[in-house]
Amino acid sequence: MRDVKSKGLYAIIAGDFNAKAPLWGSPFMDKRGEYLMEWAAELNLSVLNSGDTPTFEREGRGSSFIDITWATEGMMKHTSNWEVLLGEVYTYHHHIYFEVQFSGKKLENKTSAHGILDREQFAQSLMHHFKRNNFNGSPSTFTSLVMAMVLK
Repeated sequence: MRDVKSKGLYAIIAGDFNAKAPLWGSPFMDKRGEYLMEWAAELNLSVLNSGDTPTFEREGRGSSFIDITWATEGMMKHTSNWEVLLGEVYTYHHHIYFEVQFSGKKLENKTSAHGILDREQFAQSLMHHFKRNNFNGSPSTFTSLVMAMVLK
């Protein structure tokens, strides 16, 4: 990450940081939140989270804002429409959606001849892949299954 900062490269960092701070929607700050904010400030990262919808909800145990999306200074101007997608998910973490656009530059899709994602077909393929591989709901299994499907 220090190379990304020193060279002015573009980067997005997203994940379950399990840290709380008002900057990304939590009503209070915990020690992890303090450390994470110091880390982000040192690297000049900005948070994309809107902070209005919890990213994690567990029935009977409440909700929290622990999934955070960061972007480098140069990347911030190319990102928009960050939101938490509510709906049926197979984990306590909600899906996060945001857009990245570089005006005037066509982003090449190296895995597709036509460069267009059919979201409906992708969603159906993903669900089929999850069912076939007995998805258990863990984030690491989710990531492994998605990557296996994408790299097919």
